[in-house]
Amino acid sequence: MIYENGLVLVIPPMTVTASCAMDLTYFPYDIQTCKLKFGSWSYDTSVIDLRIESDKPGLDEYETHPEWELANSTMERIARIYPCCLNDTYADVTVTLDLKRVSGPYSVKLVVPSVITAFLILFTFLLPSSSGEKIVFCLVLLLSLILLSVYLHITVPSNSESVLGEFLTFALFLVFFATIIAVICYNVADCLLMRDKFGGPEAETHWNTRKVSILMSFRQHLLISTTGFEYTLSPIIQIARENLLR
Repeated sequence: MIYENGLVLVIPPMTVTASCAMDLTYFPYDIQTCKLKFGSWSYDTSVIDLRIESDKPGLDEYETHPEWELANSTMERIARIYPCCLNDTYADVTVTLDLKRVSGPYSVKLVVPSVITAFLILFTFLLPSSSGEKIVFCLVLLLSLILLSVYLHITVPSNSESVLGEFLTFALFLVFFATIIAVICYNVADCLLMRDKFGGPEAETHWNTRKVSILMSFRQHLLISTTGFEYTLSPIIQIARENLLR
């Protein structure tokens, strides 16, 4: 467009595609800041001088996104003198966009189930040791946490770290050790129940067999080495074994 005073207005159509680094530490309640810098590297302000009328970019043609909402936007003009060209001034306009993730769907699908599942881990210690359902309950919690971790891995890039991912990892280790403790307690409680209920040589034989079976199953984890029928234990494990075999 050419005006009568000789001013020429040129608006070239173009589509700008930009990528911004993302910080997913507080996913899905994260806010990403993206900065877009527009300027000329070839012409100084004597040829091309970029100016802004407001510190807010125009949002007349802004289109909403189902996963992101625009929390804030600013625009700033900066005039720089670079070391290569000390006699020239170059102007650029930096547009800063603060994008807030729509966390509703992720809260329902990921955050709330993770918190509820982790809270249910505490109830595993309230169930009686002689109950076999305690082990089943721990395994169900373990499977649920694994599925939630897989879903988080699919949603968040693998090279990103998030508080939710660390929370799920801690909960996985917690329910893993709770399952091991539940198995040991169930076997010990079953042996004690057998000995107190029936008594006699048969119950005593069953009791000793189960105790030795438990020790043999966990001998690698308890630092137990076997040579024939002889056992060599560390002092702490020796005391625990003597108390268990009483």
